[in-house]
Parts: sequence; structure tokens; C-alpha cells
Amino acid sequence: MGRRPWLVALILVCLFLVSEGRELKIKHEDYSHIYNHTLAKILVEYASAVYMTDLTELFTWTCSRCSDLTMDFEMTELIVDVQNCLQAFVGVDHSLNSVIIAFRGTQEHSIQNWIEDLFWKQLDLKYPDMPDAMVHHGFYSAYHNTTLRPGVLSAVKRAQESYGDLPIMVTGHSMGGAMASFCALDLTVNHGASDVQLMTFGQPRVGNAVFASYFSKLVPNAIRVIHEHDMVPHLPPYYYYFPQKTYHHFPREVWLHNAGIGSLVLMIEEICDKTGEDPTCSRSVSGNSISDHLSYYGIELSADSWNSCRIIMDGKLKQYHMDPAGNIFMSRDPSMPSFLKLVSQNKTGRSSAFTLKLIFLLNVGLYGSMILLTLLFLKGKRRVALVGGICAAFAVSVFVAPLSIIKLVIRTKSVEYMPFSLSFFLTLSALAWFCYGLLLKDFFVAFPNVMGFLFGMAQMILYFIYMNKNKDEPVPNLTEVVHVHPTRNSEIEVIHNNEKEAARPET
Repeated sequence: MGRRPWLVALILVCLFLVSEGRELKIKHEDYSHIYNHTLAKILVEYASAVYMTDLTELFTWTCSRCSDLTMDFEMTELIVDVQNCLQAFVGVDHSLNSVIIAFRGTQEHSIQNWIEDLFWKQLDLKYPDMPDAMVHHGFYSAYHNTTLRPGVLSAVKRAQESYGDLPIMVTGHSMGGAMASFCALDLTVNHGASDVQLMTFGQPRVGNAVFASYFSKLVPNAIRVIHEHDMVPHLPPYYYYFPQKTYHHFPREVWLHNAGIGSLVLMIEEICDKTGEDPTCSRSVSGNSISDHLSYYGIELSADSWNSCRIIMDGKLKQYHMDPAGNIFMSRDPSMPSFLKLVSQNKTGRSSAFTLKLIFLLNVGLYGSMILLTLLFLKGKRRVALVGGICAAFAVSVFVAPLSIIKLVIRTKSVEYMPFSLSFFLTLSALAWFCYGLLLKDFFVAFPNVMGFLFGMAQMILYFIYMNKNKDEPVPNLTEVVHVHPTRNSEIEVIHNNEKEAARPET
């Protein structure tokens, strides 16, 4: 009898362990090929940074949101459509080895008014070359009919010319997500981009079910992240009973929501089905939260000033220009020296190591190989002719190297990157060595310095042609531009040298 209590206790413990084991079994599927948490954290930081109003800090990637997981980013283009209060940037993330495109979300006077307007958005535009595909004209036009599209496409082309055919990642939050979606589709359909990845945060619906079907086939690598009760993804409304006449999200949704286990609260990243309108994901809850719309993964997704479309910039920054409509473009050619100065410290260290390896390879490996080959396999005049030819080729390359700078001077009409002293002394050196080679009747000394003299003269002529171009076209000291959407009765304020001028926009 004394053994029975112990036996009963042992049976109860076993049953308890078995029941607990069954409770903890969770069905797990591998969705790593669809959604990557780390990549989402990186892209949401880009979607946050594009909201910054200080264009100088944003362009030089020194803003308060331009750090952490995006430190390896280099900006190539920043576009601000002042008339429509839109903003986007393009650059290269060297950690991801990808071109990054980010679109800013709505920057209206009141986000609440913008959300209310979404209730009345109608499917009123046929998407080109897609039978029965309908989208909203406003969403479509924000990307296709503004200065953003040509600026983005041009910057992507330049980045890929400089860095190779890199993958493209497009992101944006809210209205920026809608524009990012049209951009990803445009790059794929109209510009032959083969590796485009889209990830948006809290974006609204942009088209009908037919459009969503086309989109999922043409841009299969697309993710829409939705946070808890974010109300914007629920708009414009989806009407279950009129599937052909209503807006419809394209797949695939990732729904971020909290799950409580006792006192423990966990953030669940739920991968939804392929329909785009999974009833068990964000559609299973009411979309009634603006605060959920303004924060994803703990990252703030809003501007530092919501009262207007406010822009701050340093007018002395030479890489910007304005079109006749007042839209702002800040561009940088990856081949320009100033571009290389903005490389972050960790990347500079990596580049320095590569440079040292390259110097060692060329100065020890290449020259050592030439010396050994010429000493072992050539004699007499053949050795002199080959070594002289090699030396002449390297001498010519010294004078040909500045051709890239000459091209830059002609294109930018600026001699900032071609100092006169360098051209002058190179020309003087070429002339002296030519005379020396001529006196010795040494072809290998005289010929390359003839080329050097001609290129040096060309550089100095270009210097005198373009040295006063920037002085003839003064850049306004624009330090701040404040603009509110022109459909409202409001003002644009421009500050020049601390003197305020107000101009009312045309309606």
C-alpha cells in the first residue's frame, strides 16, 4: 500500500509532461524565401529616413535616421516635387549590394483628413496594357505624372552603370508605399529590370483584383507589411460582395500583431496567404489606429514637422538645382571625388585594404613579372623595344587618365575637380621630357610626352572656358522652403538670406 501514492504521483507527472508537450507543439513552415525579418528592419529605416525635412543632412546621409542598419548607404539622387509635396531618393546599399529606392508617405497638413479622403477614392483609371485592370488616378499620377518618375529612373540607370546590374529594392510607407508599388511595376514592365524586390509598410489599396493579379505575376517578390490595427491598409474599403468592382490588395501580406501568453506579450510576424486579402490576417481586425500606422518595428514613420510640407537645405550645396516649377533635384555622380568622400568609416577601412592589395599586385606582381620575363626570354634590341613600349604605354596612361575629369567638366560646366596647377605642371613636364627625348632621338620618351602636351593644353583650354561659369550663374542662398498642398488656400514661404518673401500659389 505504501507504494501506491508514489505510483499515482509518477503517473500524474507523466500525464502532465505529455499534456504540456502536446500544448507546445507548433506547426512551423519555412517562409524565409518569402520574408526576411532583418531585411524588413533595414528597409523600414529607409522608409523612415525619406521623411526627413533637412535635405542637406538627408543628401549627405548624416541625418538622425541615417545610421544603424543603413550606414553603408550612398545617396545618388534626391528628388523633391514641391508642387505636389512628394519626395524620394535613390542610392546604393553596399551591405545589401543593391540599389535602394525610397518614397515618402503623405505629408498633408492633416493625416486625418488624408485618411478620410481615402474612403471616397474611386477606381477611375485603366492601367495601360492590362485589360480590365483598374487603379486610382491619384495614386497612379503621384508616381507617373510628377517629377519623381524621371528622376528615379535616371538615378537607377546611373547607379547601375557605375556599380553593375545590381538588384533593386523599392520601399515606402503609406502613400509612399503606393508610389513604390507603381515604381516596382514600372521598372519591371517598361525598363526590363529582372531583379526587383518591393517591401512597403502600411500602404493603401491601389487597384482592383485584376490589377492585383497582374501585379503578383509581374512583381512576384513583393511584401506588404501591416502593423496591428493600422487603418490605412484597410482603405480604400474592400467590399466582399462586389469583388470585381472593389479595391483589392496584391499579395503578399505580412501582418505584425501581438499575441499574449499569460503576462508575456510577443510580436507575431504572420505570413498571409497568396490572395492578398487573407481574412485571417489584418482583415480579421478593425482598422482604427493611426498610431499603429506611424510606427513599424519600433521605427517612427512620420516627418519631424506635420504642420506643412517643410523643407530645409543649405543653398551653398552645389549638387542641387531647381526646375522652372521650383522642384528640387540633388544629384551626385558616383564617379565624382566628392561622392567618394562621403563613404562611411567602416567602408573606408575596407576600401583602404583593397587599395593596398591593388598597389601590391601592380607594383610587385605586375612589374616583377615584366622584369623576370624580359630578363629571361628577351635580349638586345628586342628587350629594349618591349620595355620601351611598356614604359611608353604607362606614360601615355598617366596623361589619358584625366579624360574622365574632362568629361565631367564639360557635363557639369564646372572646373571644381580639375585644378589649373595640376594641368599646368603636367603640361610643363611633358614639354620638358619631349625635348629630352627629341635630343636623344628616343622615340619611347618623346612620343608619350607629345600626347601629354596635347592633353595638358586641352585641359587648360577647358579650364579657361568654364572657370567663370558658376560665377555667371549665381546659386540662390535658399535655406528653407515651406509649402502646403496647392489645393488648399495657403502660402509658400521662401527664405533668402534671412529675408522672407511670400508667394501665393496659383490655383
